[in-house]
Amino acid sequence: MENETVKPMIPTVHMNGNSAQSLLEELHDGIVLIKTAQEALASMDVAHGRNWYPQGDGATTKAREEHFARIRKLAEVRKELEAIAEGVYQQKRK
Repeated sequence: MENETVKPMIPTVHMNGNSAQSLLEELHDGIVLIKTAQEALASMDVAHGRNWYPQGDGATTKAREEHFARIRKLAEVRKELEAIAEGVYQQKRK
């Protein structure tokens, strides 16, 4: 499932639902928070070998792989939110 492109559902903007503006504001807030989380993870020293070598051969490599997998997951969620925001924005323009 990794590297699989997910096409998220786009909410329909209509008079009984949220306005395009409120949806875009919420999506923007989520995107900004995910970006902040991405930056925090990227700056972590958690995958440094000194934290893992006592666990034996391969522990550092496994820890790094897991760490970068978490960063990729955040990137995937951010990409989905950006696609949803683009879909809402396109409806707003009509």
